[in-house]
Amino acid sequence: MLKSKKALVMSVLCAVASAGFVASASAAETTMQGNLDEIIIEGSRNAVPKDSFGNVITEQSYARTGGDVTVVTRQEIESKHYQNITDAVKRVPGVHINDMGYRGGEYGFSAYSQQVTINGDGHVVVLLDGRRLDNSASSSSSGSSSSSGNTSMVPLHLITSIGNVESIEVIKGPGASIYGGDASGGVINIITRKGATKPSTTIDIATGSWKRHTYGLVHNGSSDDGNWRYFMVLNRDMGGDTHYKDGLTGKNYKYFGTHYKDDSAAVRVDRQYDEDHFVSLSYNYTNNWDGYPVVPRDYRASSIERFFSGQVNIDAADGKSHAPINQGFRNKWWYHGVLGDYTTSKTSNLDLTYQFNKDNNLPSYIRAFSTHNTYEAAWVKNSNFNFSPSGNITMEQLKAYLDSYKGEHSVSTYKEQSNGVELQLGKRYGINDILFGVTASHDTYNRVNPSANTTANINRNLLTGYLQDKIHFSDKFELTPGLRYLHASDYTVKKGNGTDKSPSDSQVNHVSGMMATQYKFDDTTSLYGSWAQVFRAKKVTDYDAVLEPLEDEKGNVYNVGLKKSFGKKTNLDINYSYLKMDNAIGSYSVEDLTTATGTKSYAMNAKQNKKALNLSVEHQFDDNWRLGASYTYVKTDFHSKNFKTVPDGTSLDDLLNKQVPINNYQIDLGYDKGKFNVDLLTTIYSGNDTDYFTNNRFVISDLSMNYKLNEKATLYLIANNLWNTAWENRYMYHMGIGAFPQQGRRILVGMQYKF
Repeated sequence: MLKSKKALVMSVLCAVASAGFVASASAAETTMQGNLDEIIIEGSRNAVPKDSFGNVITEQSYARTGGDVTVVTRQEIESKHYQNITDAVKRVPGVHINDMGYRGGEYGFSAYSQQVTINGDGHVVVLLDGRRLDNSASSSSSGSSSSSGNTSMVPLHLITSIGNVESIEVIKGPGASIYGGDASGGVINIITRKGATKPSTTIDIATGSWKRHTYGLVHNGSSDDGNWRYFMVLNRDMGGDTHYKDGLTGKNYKYFGTHYKDDSAAVRVDRQYDEDHFVSLSYNYTNNWDGYPVVPRDYRASSIERFFSGQVNIDAADGKSHAPINQGFRNKWWYHGVLGDYTTSKTSNLDLTYQFNKDNNLPSYIRAFSTHNTYEAAWVKNSNFNFSPSGNITMEQLKAYLDSYKGEHSVSTYKEQSNGVELQLGKRYGINDILFGVTASHDTYNRVNPSANTTANINRNLLTGYLQDKIHFSDKFELTPGLRYLHASDYTVKKGNGTDKSPSDSQVNHVSGMMATQYKFDDTTSLYGSWAQVFRAKKVTDYDAVLEPLEDEKGNVYNVGLKKSFGKKTNLDINYSYLKMDNAIGSYSVEDLTTATGTKSYAMNAKQNKKALNLSVEHQFDDNWRLGASYTYVKTDFHSKNFKTVPDGTSLDDLLNKQVPINNYQIDLGYDKGKFNVDLLTTIYSGNDTDYFTNNRFVISDLSMNYKLNEKATLYLIANNLWNTAWENRYMYHMGIGAFPQQGRRILVGMQYKF
């Protein structure tokens, strides 16, 4: 029965695609070519090709449906010397990187992993060369991020090195049916580099604050006839313990346990048969070791009796609930960094693609892929140390324990694997650009936790399909309807203790729709809008600590925007988005006196309304000076359906609505003259709730300078957090205010040499 349903849905998609082909072919004589494929080049150092609607063109922009899109080009990456993908993406207006203040993070635990939101929405899909990186069987995903905290976002820098990146498309809003029904926040598409016809080698070496050293090697070229091309890159980024300014005490401290060493490699080989036919083989590998300090010490507690307490609530021993947070509780976790807790990750992505046709920039291809990810989390063994809820540790006891520690860790291992195949067909029929595709994959997940003496093995099959028709009614107006189909098989969590679990509602069959449009008033002004249904199926961890049976996440997202050029030197973009989730899953840590730490993570059904506004202006003063300015406003209302408070008395609405800054301003001032260019980016976060942040406003400035010695050699300097601002972008109730400080002022000096 299930097979027949899947076959029926896929047959309908195929039939609709065929009908679209026939209908549009009959209208071929009315096709308006006009300037649909016109390329506009702006006159500045960072010039990029654009279509007639003002959208930046890349090799994969054919799938986009207009809207608010920012493209980070290779030229920008090299001129500003971004050190990783996170550095490049966080400068995009509307993008917010929420992290702990150090690299790495704990697999499957969103509170201690990097989270990416676009316009305040964490449903962000990450692609590598247009391919989603999800694993439907695992509790974590390197391809999506939930703002409600139920899905951990693997840090962007773990996907591939910045040396392997040709460009990064940041699409705000759902963008296209290709990207899926869960991309309500947007899409980050990382496009990798390929070999050039002329062989070249680039070496990049840099050193900086806190023993940081980076090494990069890139080599690419082709055969004599240019039919074979190759590209390869090696990179190492390593550093010692960082420093930060504490927003509570105003003093600078060393952040113990934040040292790291991240290695990466990538290779790509292309065989070009003609302009429309090629075979490509690419492999990306990362190997990362990152210190895991959890949180830094709370220095306010250094002079009080309970410097080191095993309980969140200072009055918990007396049975009182939801009392003031104990300042010493954070120090219970501080010793993890001192004694060397760490996380590791090894990721590999192998793709083999054959493009067998290309019609009016619409590619048809088949791709086989294999993704393997292994993560480890190493925790200090502390079975002989009293961390009971009522236990308090003196400084003398702590020092004796640290002195006697022998370096033993308990290591949990998590493995993801996804193998599959993609097929895409692209064709222009008259005024219609048709894209049809299907992806089938088999996903597995394995977990081993020796400290808890548990194991879990999960297998799941995934089948997705999409159909998109971009209709060019004229050279000024286009309309794009689309459908997305998702089938995910049910799964069984096979546990080592023999207690297998098979959620009865884990199987998913769903079709979601979208619609997008663009209209050009004249050569200077265009309007765009879109609507999409949002759907996110429950993942494995959504079945764990819950207060009620959970439903799949469903809702609608709307986007509208305006692009306006004032002459050749000034561009204005305005974007407004509205997300209405009929059901969203909210999850966070709350007080629970029955647990060893006094906290527990709960999940529940909720309703979410999110409004976001983006304003951005770019102006070229003259041949040398340029300015970019942007403002982002995000307002989220997250209300539980059936709970106004959770068992500890905490307000769910307050916890989920007030933990992000409301306003974000960016001012990017650049100067280019001959061999020298400099860029100063200032970011201002305001409207912070001081119950959750150490200040209601944070001002952070980053500087990059570039000097070209000759055609081969370039010197550069990067200075981050110039004013040594004490700031945070994350809050957790049981750790208290200021528990996730960002890095202080730091400098990196390097040299790039090409030959």
